[in-house]
Order: sequence, then C-alpha cells, then structure tokens
Amino acid sequence: MSFFFLFYFFLKKYEIYLAISKISSTFAVGFYRRLHLQRRDGGIGRHEGLKILWPVMAVWVQVPLAVLKAYFAPRSKALRFCFLFQGRGFYKAMAKFKPYILPIAILLGITCHHQLEMISGITPYLIFAILLLTFCSVKLTALRASKLEFCIAALQIILSLSGYGITLWICGNPILAEGVLIGILCPVAASVSVVSCELGANRQTVVSYTVLGNLLVVVAAPIIFSFIGVQQSMPFAESFWKIFKHISAVLALPYLIALCLQWLAPKVNNVLAQWKGYALPLWALALTLTIGRTMDYILIHYAGNERNILFLALISIVLCIIQFTIGKLLGRHYGDTIAGGQLMAQKNSAMGIWMACLYLHPLCSVVLAFYSIWTNLFNSWQLWYYPRHRIHSETD
Repeated sequence: MSFFFLFYFFLKKYEIYLAISKISSTFAVGFYRRLHLQRRDGGIGRHEGLKILWPVMAVWVQVPLAVLKAYFAPRSKALRFCFLFQGRGFYKAMAKFKPYILPIAILLGITCHHQLEMISGITPYLIFAILLLTFCSVKLTALRASKLEFCIAALQIILSLSGYGITLWICGNPILAEGVLIGILCPVAASVSVVSCELGANRQTVVSYTVLGNLLVVVAAPIIFSFIGVQQSMPFAESFWKIFKHISAVLALPYLIALCLQWLAPKVNNVLAQWKGYALPLWALALTLTIGRTMDYILIHYAGNERNILFLALISIVLCIIQFTIGKLLGRHYGDTIAGGQLMAQKNSAMGIWMACLYLHPLCSVVLAFYSIWTNLFNSWQLWYYPRHRIHSETD
C-alpha cells in the first residue's frame, strides 16, 4: 500500500501544479481585462459602439508578459515555494551542484549513521520512485538485450568464479575468497541508470540490463551457492525463490506500474518521464541511508576482525578498479563506454550484503560496504570531469 500511496502523491502533486497554474492565469486575465479592455460604456476595446457586455459574451485575450510581471511581482514570493521544483531553475541548480551530491551523501552517511538509522526504512520507497521514473522514461516494450549486455553477464559469472578460485589458492582464506566472489557476483544496482544517464550512457541499454542482470543473478546465484558457502544443502528451488522474492520486491512492481501506464495512461506516463531529473537527488538520499547502514554493519563486525576487514577493504578497491576498467573497455568496443563501465561496476550493495549473510560468511559482506563508497566517489569524479571534458572537446 505504501508504494501506491507514493504513486498517488506524485499524481496529486501534478494536479495541484495544474490547479495553481489555472487559477493564476484566470486571475491575470481578469485583472488585465478590468484595467485595459473594458470601457465605461460596456464596450470591448476600441469597438465601443458594439456595446457587448462581458457577462453576455466572454472574450479570451493573450495577456502581455509585462502586465503579468507587474501584477504578480508583489505576490510571487508566496507562490515561489510551490514552483521551487518546477522549470529550468531546478535543473540549473542540479547541474551546478551535481558533482558534489554524492560526496556529500557519503559524508553524511558516514558521520550521521546513528541518526539516520530511524529513517533508513524509507530506502526501498526511494528506490521504487527512482525505478518508476526510469522505467517511465523509456518504451519498455521496445527493450532488447544487446551484445554488450550478454558479454557483461557472461563476464560477471566467469570472473566471480575464477576470482574466488585464485584468491582461495593464493591466500588460503575462505573469507577473502568469498568476498571476491560476492563483490563480482552481486547484481547490478537498481539505480544504475541515474548516474549512467547523467554521464551520457544509452538509457535503453542501461534499463534493459537492469532487468537482465538481476534475472541473471536469480538463476546463477542458487547454482553457485549450491557448492560454495554455508547453504550448500539448500534445494535449488528454495534458494531461487528466496533470491527472486528479494529482488522482485523492488524491481518488479515499478516495472509493472510503468508498463501499465504506457498502455493505459500514456499522458500520466509522459508526466512522470519529464520528472526523470529528480532521480539523482532521490538516489543521493538513498545513498546516504545505505552508507549509514553499511557503516553500522562495519562497526558491528570490526571488533576482533581488524586484519580481515583491512584486507577486505583493499580487495574492494582492487575489484572496483578491475570492474570499471573491464567494463569501460568492453563498452568502448560496442560503442558505449559509460554504459559498459557502470553496468559492470555498479552493484546493489544492500542485496549483496543480504546474499553474503545468508549464503556465505557474514564478514565477507564488508567488501560491498567499502565497495559502495569507492564506486560512488569515482562516479562523483566522473560527474565533475565528463561535462567539462565534453565542453573543452567541443570548443577545440
């Protein structure tokens, strides 16, 4: 019910905006008509002899902008808050502060993790809103998996198993090996489209792999965990259902709602598609809450495991570099460098931590706690660098 309440809130927000616009335009037309159009003898404009009264025949006119400004200037402060998130001003402010949003979110999550615990329950609703805006901005029936997506999916399985085997052979520590496994096998983040599209990635490719990558983990993870981890005796069907239920709770509902809107209410879908720019601040808030929860998790497991946690933190940096590098090289080969890097490297850390605690040693999930920090710091740098790089390349 909470999902539908959030969806209803978005619709009511749009209705309020239309109502305010209609009321303001009505007041403006009436004021301009009283000042400039109606003569003392009841005539219209310069045609005073027609004697057509306004109550008898209503005439709509185009009000000059200067008159609107003169009338609404003293009253604009009262209405300014209603239009705070409408129009170009919001997007200009977002473009100005975009490179600093994610570092601020990470800093707040690290320093205020105790205070954020009481509102951490709204994270699934924020992810739901992000996915709904994302799915509404693309034509879902036209989504097709590309060669890039299949290559990333195959590499994710191959690298996770090979990384697990190599780490176990070199270090002999199953916790570190399981950390490598879950750090690569973890499904792509549901909000991967937010940063990817801000950097210029193809929205169709990103949204398509958001669905494909999570379905891949639903099928592959139960098979892998049947011979690795602490739940090797769990039946495949039971493991499949546990992972599927956890992923579909956030991913499937916004997908179905967006699909129904595109079929039954395309106008509402177009309105939500125009709000896709709000996905970044929503993701920043969700990231703050996620970082706060991961910090709590690290502090809980820190006592007595300092050495393992240090090695897991180093492994997370190496995994971040390797996955971004391989993804960008693969994406460059298929013509979308940004999408390749983001789809390969951005991970759903909350889902990965849950999988690690259920199927592997709980301590190995610390890899994803640190991994989310490194990936978002790198994405912050990309949000700062790429717009300036494009501007310089265009001017040159």
